[in-house]
Amino acid sequence: MNASIPWPRRRARLRFVPQMTASECSVACLAMVLAFHGMPVDRRTLRRTLGTGRDGASAHALYQAARALGLRGRALRLGAAALDSLEPGTILHWEARHFVVLERVTRGHAWILDPAVGRRRLTRVELAASFSGIALELRPDDASARRPATPGAIASPTRRRIVQATLRPGLLVPLLAVALAAVAVGLSVARLSSALVTRALSPAPRFHDLGLALAAVVIATMGVQRLRASVLRRLGLAIEAAVSDALRQRLLEVPAAFHRLRATEDLLDRLDRVRRLRTQITRLVGITVIDGPSFAIYLLVVAAWSLPMAVTAVVLASLHRAITMPLRGAQLRAASHEGREQSRLEGFQARLLRGLGAIKGAGQEAGLAARWTALRAEVDASAHAHARLELAATSVLEGFGLLVPVALLAAGAYEVSRGTLSVAAMLGLHWLAVALLRPLSSLMDLRGLRESIRGSVERIDDVLGEPAAPRPTPGPRPALPGPIELRSLTVASSTPERPALAGADARLEPAQHIAIVGGSGAGKSTLAAALVGLVRPDRGQLCIDGQDLAARGIGPGPEHGLALVSPAVPLFNGTIRDNLALGTVAASPDALEEAARLAGLHAIVEALPRGYDTAVFDDGRGLDDGLKRRIGIARALLARPGLLVLDDVAASLGAAAERELVQALLAGPVGTVVTVTPHRSTIERADLVIVLDAGRVIDSGPPAVVRDRCAGYRRLLELPAAAGSREEPTP
Repeated sequence: MNASIPWPRRRARLRFVPQMTASECSVACLAMVLAFHGMPVDRRTLRRTLGTGRDGASAHALYQAARALGLRGRALRLGAAALDSLEPGTILHWEARHFVVLERVTRGHAWILDPAVGRRRLTRVELAASFSGIALELRPDDASARRPATPGAIASPTRRRIVQATLRPGLLVPLLAVALAAVAVGLSVARLSSALVTRALSPAPRFHDLGLALAAVVIATMGVQRLRASVLRRLGLAIEAAVSDALRQRLLEVPAAFHRLRATEDLLDRLDRVRRLRTQITRLVGITVIDGPSFAIYLLVVAAWSLPMAVTAVVLASLHRAITMPLRGAQLRAASHEGREQSRLEGFQARLLRGLGAIKGAGQEAGLAARWTALRAEVDASAHAHARLELAATSVLEGFGLLVPVALLAAGAYEVSRGTLSVAAMLGLHWLAVALLRPLSSLMDLRGLRESIRGSVERIDDVLGEPAAPRPTPGPRPALPGPIELRSLTVASSTPERPALAGADARLEPAQHIAIVGGSGAGKSTLAAALVGLVRPDRGQLCIDGQDLAARGIGPGPEHGLALVSPAVPLFNGTIRDNLALGTVAASPDALEEAARLAGLHAIVEALPRGYDTAVFDDGRGLDDGLKRRIGIARALLARPGLLVLDDVAASLGAAAERELVQALLAGPVGTVVTVTPHRSTIERADLVIVLDAGRVIDSGPPAVVRDRCAGYRRLLELPAAAGSREEPTP
C-alpha cells in the first residue's frame, strides 16, 4: 500500500451533492471534494471536463479531471482496514461500479457520502464488503486553493423563483402579521392563567369577565391557526406554480441529448420534487418566521421574570436534543435502508410484470419466485428494524413529555418558596415555558429540513439550469426536397475516445430513398437524428439546401419540414385518433385519413371493431408492434415533411411491407426518405446507400456500385440482419 499524503486534518464538513443521473456519481463526488476545499465548480463545467455520458466516467478520467480543475493527489490501492489513514474528502471506488466520498472513519463505523442516496453510516464489515480497493486522495494546488466560486456554482433558478414568490407583499405582510399574532396570543394565555389564579385566591373572586377574556383568547387562537394555515397554503401554491410552470416548459425546451442521459424515473422525480418542495418550504417558513420568534420571545420573557425557570427550559431543550438526535439519526438511517430495499423490490416487480409473458414462455417462474420472496423478506426485515426504532423514539419522547411540565413546575415552586414569584406569576410563566418547548422538535428538524430543500432545489436546477435548445434564426425555410451535405460531421458520444460520428462526409441528392447501413455502434441512429437537427454536431456541418441546421437552430417540426420516427413510438391513453393527432391540434379528419393511408394504417384500423376510436392505454398494451410503428409514421406525415427519417421503425413490418411503405411515401408528399433498416431487399432498392463504420462514412453511392467496391458493405449484406439494428453509444 502506498503511504497516504501527510496533509493536515480539516475541520470543515463535507456537503452532500446528489447525482442527477444514474451515471453521474463521478460528477457529484468531484463537486463535493472541490466544494470541501473551497473551490466550488458548477455541474456543467464538471460534466464537460469529465466527459461523462450514458456510461459515466472511469477512475482515471476522474483523476485527470480533478487535476485539470486544480486538485493534486494520488490514486491508492489499499484494503478496507487501511481507510483510517485517508483524509476526509477522499473518493472511493464502490461496489466496482460507483464512486462515493469518504467523510470519516472510527473504530467501529465509517461515514460516506453516497451521491445516489445521501450520507450513510456503515459498519466496518459493510465497508469492507463494498469498497473496491481504489481511492483517490486529492487536495488543492497551492495556486488553486480557495479560489472564488464560479458563477454557475452559485446561481440557482429554482431558489430565485422561490424567493420571488415568498417576498410578494400579498404573502410577506400576512406572514409577519401571523408571527406577531401568535406571540401576542401566547402572552395573552400566560397573562390570563396568572389572572385566573390571582382572582381565585382573592377574598371575593369574580370570573365572568375572565370567562369573556378566555373565550376571546380561544377565538383568537383559532383565528391565528386558521390564518397561519391559509397563508402557508397560499405561499406553497405560489411556489409550486412558479417552479412547476417553469419546469414543465423547460423540459420541453431542453435539447434531446438532455433526455437521452436521464431515465424517465429521474425526470418524474424532478416533477414530484416540486410538490415535496412546496411542503418543505412552507414548513421551513412556519418554523423560522412563526415558531422561531415565538420560542425566542417566550424564553426572554421567562428569563426576565425567573432565571431558574429559563435555565430549566434551556437544560430541558439541551437534554431533548442530546436524547433525540442519536435516535433521529438512527431513524433516518433505518428509513433510508428501508426505502432502498423497497425501491429494489418495486423495480423488480415492475420489470417482472412487464415481462411476465416472456418469463412464462421460458419457464423461469420458479427462480424468479424465489428471488421475489427473498427481496420481500429483506424489505420486511428493514421495515421491522425501522418500526422498532420508531417505537423506541416514541417511548422516549412520551417520557420526556411527562418530564417537561414536572421539571418546570419544580423550578417554579422553588422560586415561589424563595418568595421571588407569586403562585399566579409562576403558573403563567410555567405555561410560557411549556409553550416555548412545544415547537422544539420542529426547530431541531431545521437542519435536516434545509438539507432536504437543498437536495430538491439542486435536482430541479438540473432541469431549469439547462440551456434551452437554440431557437431558429429568422430566414427562409430550407427548400425540400433539397440536397443534403455532411461536411466533416462529428458528434461526441458517452465514450470520449470514440465519437458517435467522426468526420462524416457525404452528399445526398433530393427526392431519393437513402438507406443508412452499418454494424452495431456504427453511428446509424446518431446520423438519423442529426439529419433532422435533433442532434447538434460538435464539429463540422450538416446543410440542407445550403443552410447549416445547427447555425440556424433548425430542428424537427412542421415549420421546417423535417421529421424523425424512432423505434419507440410513444402512445398515450385515449384513442387511435387522439394518438394520431398528437401535437397537431388542427388536423382534420381527412388529413388524418390521408396520413393513415400513406402509412398503411387505414385498412388495419378500419378492420378493428371501433376503428379510429379504438382505446389505447398503458403505452399501447395489446396493440401489434407493427400497428404502433405505423401510428408513429402517420403522426409524422400529418406535418407533411419534405425529409422523413425512419430509424429502424419498419423492422417489425417485414421486408415486403417496408418496401411498399417507402414507395408510397416517395410517391406521396414526402420528398426524401431516409431509412435505417436491417432488410437487405429494402437496402438494395434504395437510390443511395451510406455505409458507416465506427462513426465514419466508409462509402456512399448507389447500392450496386458500393457493393462492388466496398468489402465492409458486402460483409453487412451477408449478415442474417443485413445492416444490424442495435443502437450505438448515445451522444
